[in-house]
Amino acid sequence: MLNDKTFAKASILMIQDPWWGVIGRNKSVDPNMVNIYGTTNSPHWICFTPPGINGPKGPGVSIYVCRDIPGLIAWFSDLLPPHPNILTVNIIYKGSITTLVNIYLHGDAYKDSLLHLIQHPIDPLHPISVAGDFNTHHPNWALKGSIWEKTHPNPDACLLEN
Repeated sequence: MLNDKTFAKASILMIQDPWWGVIGRNKSVDPNMVNIYGTTNSPHWICFTPPGINGPKGPGVSIYVCRDIPGLIAWFSDLLPPHPNILTVNIIYKGSITTLVNIYLHGDAYKDSLLHLIQHPIDPLHPISVAGDFNTHHPNWALKGSIWEKTHPNPDACLLEN
């Protein structure tokens, strides 16, 4: 995808559940060399993954920022503490700063990820863009005839439409 011309016009890609695997081995005379884990990379993109993850279980999110955009600067944000399923990156473009928040709420880890997100207040005046895979279901989003059409898995949830 990173080298696919279909995505050539994209400036930023926010990926949930990115590929993660062995990308190399530590140089050593030890016959039981240690694997180096990571995600896909490309010379055209700056890749951000949550810091501190270096084992076989990878992060739930990654953000790719195109290198070929003059004046666009990107770096890790300290808006939220590091988390394997939540990633914050600051972007400055034409003098304007925005923080991107990429979230993947899934499986048994969704509660921990959601609590991490909501337990850290964010200044309402700070420009922020939140995106991700929230694995939420609501009858209004269901296809006709699907199991979700008449099922509301969380009766306390409300749909915000404004």
